Amino acid sequence: MQTIWLKRLLRDLLVEVFESTIIYCENLSNTQLARNPIFHACTKHIEVPYHFVHDRVLSGEVELVYVPTDPQTINIFTKPLGLDNFQHFSSMLDL
Repeated sequence: MQTIWLKRLLRDLLVEVFESTIIYCENLSNTQLARNPIFHACTKHIEVPYHFVHDRVLSGEVELVYVPTDPQTINIFTKPLGLDNFQHFSSMLDL
C-alpha cells in the first residue's frame, strides 16, 4: 500500500505521523474481511493481501471506511449516469 510506504518515508525524514491513515472503500465485503479474520473457501485466493491489510487495520496504522457507491463524485468518470446525477457531479467539480 502506498500509504504505508509514504508513512515510512516520512518517518525516515524524521516526520512523525501519529494518526491512522483512512482509506475509503466502496466494497463493503473488503472492509469487513479486513476487520474480521474469517476465511471461507471462496476467499483462499486473497489470503496474502488480506493478511497484509488485516495486520495494518489491527495495528491501527490503517482504518478502512465504507463509502456507498451512489454519492461518489468519481462516478462521473467511471459509470454511465442519468442526467440528474451527471449534472449534480458536474456542479461538484465546477464543470
